Amino acid sequence: MKIHTDRFGPVDVDDSQVAYFDEGLVGFPGARRFYIIRQDPGVPFMWLQDGQDPSLTFVVIEPGHFRLDYSPRLPRDDEEALGLKGFEDAEVYALVVIPSDPGQMTANLKAPIIINRHTRKARQVILDDDEYTIRHKIIEEFLHAAEQGLKTRKGSGR
Repeated sequence: MKIHTDRFGPVDVDDSQVAYFDEGLVGFPGARRFYIIRQDPGVPFMWLQDGQDPSLTFVVIEPGHFRLDYSPRLPRDDEEALGLKGFEDAEVYALVVIPSDPGQMTANLKAPIIINRHTRKARQVILDDDEYTIRHKIIEEFLHAAEQGLKTRKGSGR
């Protein structure tokens, strides 16, 4: 299937890329069907493209790329609405904001996009957990994750 986007023109998509939001995204209640589009497999950033409005697109990232310990506790109502039996059934994305200085880009870990990988049912979930905010600085988190990885390697004798 082909969808039209303002950013990329026509794009081929398949059912494995779709996400159905029964309630839309926060601030976009009418936007119900999106596609996850990865332009470059070597880059952690992807696009969340509305299937109806070619101009409605968001940059997203899987939080595990920069926050290795990200494992939010989902509210029970959201788990039930998504039909999740466990977190391993979920794809998790964070919306990214890129300001004029890309070094200051942030990701919203307080309200992740959760997709049931089996049914493709999706929801933007607002977490009760105070550990996460709507503005995690991605570059700082990348550097911290890299530093932790180096410490782990040194500690393991590698």
